Amino acid sequence: MRQILKNAFQIILFFLIGVGISLLIPQNNAPLLLDNEFLITFTGVVLGISATIVTFIFSSTDKVKSVLESTYATPEKASDVFEIFKRGYTELVQDSSFIFIIFLLFFVAAGWSAIDIPYVSMPITLPKPLVLNAIKMGLFVNCLFATADLFFSLSNILKLALYEHTK
Repeated sequence: MRQILKNAFQIILFFLIGVGISLLIPQNNAPLLLDNEFLITFTGVVLGISATIVTFIFSSTDKVKSVLESTYATPEKASDVFEIFKRGYTELVQDSSFIFIIFLLFFVAAGWSAIDIPYVSMPITLPKPLVLNAIKMGLFVNCLFATADLFFSLSNILKLALYEHTK
C-alpha cells in the first residue's frame, strides 16, 4: 500500500510540474513539444524501446540465473540476488506499462483536440488549448521520468548480474 501511495504521489507531482511548465508557455506560441504528432511519435518510440528491453531481459533470464549461480559462492546468495533481479525486472514491466498508458492518453488528448462539440464548451477562464497543453505537458513529463526510471533500472540489473558481488 505504501508503494502504491508513493507511486501515485510521484505521478501527481510530475504531472503538476508539467502543468506548471505548460502555464509558463504562451498559448499563442505553443511549441513543437506539445504537437500531437510529436508526442505520439516520441512516446511510441520510447514504448518500442521499453518493450525491446523487457523482451530482451525476459529472454535472457535463464542465462542471468546461470551467471548468478556461477558467480556467487553459495546458492542462497545467488537466490537472494536473483530475487533482486526479479524485482528489477518487475519495475521494468511497470515502467513499460505506464508508458503504454501514457501513449493511449496521448491518443485521447489528440482526439479531444480534434473534436469540437458546439453545445459543450469550456469555461472562459479555462480555454480548451490551455487545458489540453497542461494535460499533454503533464503526461510528457511523466513519460520522461518513466523512461529515466526504465533505463536506471536496466543499468542496475546489468550491474547486479555482471559487475558486482563476484566470488
